[in-house]
Amino acid sequence: MVFLTILKSRLGFKAGEDVRLKVKVLNLLACPVYLYTISSVWFYMVTEVLPYHYTDAIRYHMTFITVVCLEMMLNWFCIRRVESSFTSNSINKIGLKYDSSLYKGVRPDSPYTSESNQDKNVFPSEESYSLENMSLKDFCRSGEDGSSNVSLDPVFQNQYLFKTSTTTPPKRSYWSWKHCEKCGVMKPPRCNHCFLCGACVLKRDHHCYFVGKCVGLRNQRHFIVFCAWASVGTIYASVHFINYFYKFHWPELRIWDLYAPMTMIRCLLGFTSFFHTQVILTLTFLILFVIVSTGFFLSQAELIFLGITTFERKPIDGGKVKIVDTRSLKERITSVFGAYWTLNFLLPLHFLFPPLEDGVNWVHIKIVPTERKMHV
Repeated sequence: MVFLTILKSRLGFKAGEDVRLKVKVLNLLACPVYLYTISSVWFYMVTEVLPYHYTDAIRYHMTFITVVCLEMMLNWFCIRRVESSFTSNSINKIGLKYDSSLYKGVRPDSPYTSESNQDKNVFPSEESYSLENMSLKDFCRSGEDGSSNVSLDPVFQNQYLFKTSTTTPPKRSYWSWKHCEKCGVMKPPRCNHCFLCGACVLKRDHHCYFVGKCVGLRNQRHFIVFCAWASVGTIYASVHFINYFYKFHWPELRIWDLYAPMTMIRCLLGFTSFFHTQVILTLTFLILFVIVSTGFFLSQAELIFLGITTFERKPIDGGKVKIVDTRSLKERITSVFGAYWTLNFLLPLHFLFPPLEDGVNWVHIKIVPTERKMHV
């Protein structure tokens, strides 16, 4: 309890925010766990496991596990460094003027009601938004080629923006532009705020704790490639590691030593060697990453096939509507990976082939009302 209290004060959490504190701590711990696991697995595979299994072809196996680990780390860094955020700075870069004064004094429980005048609803006018140099479609390629697409008429003429009067608050729905009070911007559909990253993320899918970054529009490709290599590598390593563990370590251990926390306690008390404890921790995390990486890879493949995000697995607006992606499967794949998408599994190519996705306007998406059966 004392430890949690200290963490709350250090991290700036208020009373009643235990869940956010736990998520924050998880985000701090998961990344070191991943780095420990990949380095430990590579070390034991090269020095202990592979020499036990192979003699003549050992160089090929060592090269394979090394390449897998390098591919994982390369895409891990890309997930962290390739930005998908939709902040005030990024809006300025694409030439979209934003008048934040319209939202001064806005209450969280009523985002379009001014505190100074409870009878008047404050709503941004069309004049507060304008496009100067580039269209919003260029945001997903911001900083890549500097090209400009067909410019948009005033942004609020887009079918996904509000068309209500300045005295009528817009209806809040999933597929609509919303105001983020944390970032101070109007965020497009599929753009959600992450309190861990401190930014609104375009096409936000989820926050990956093992990377410490949100998976969104521009780094989703790296997350998928990361999971693919991690799945192959962890399955390969597990098959060899379990056999090695059973041969050299299991005869000296007890059944409860398979439980990693118990092994750590027994190690501190002197009942289990540090070497055995390291091997058990490595094997435990290795099996965990087999499940996590394979599960996420299959899940992401399904999301691309359906043309949706993780948020859209749930019923949208109470199940009244559903999201339909009108593109072909090939177009959905290139929307994530860009052109020549298979090359991404060898090298990160986001700087050469950006995702072919309009992460702001979503012109290929149709919002279709769901059919409800009439009950008599």
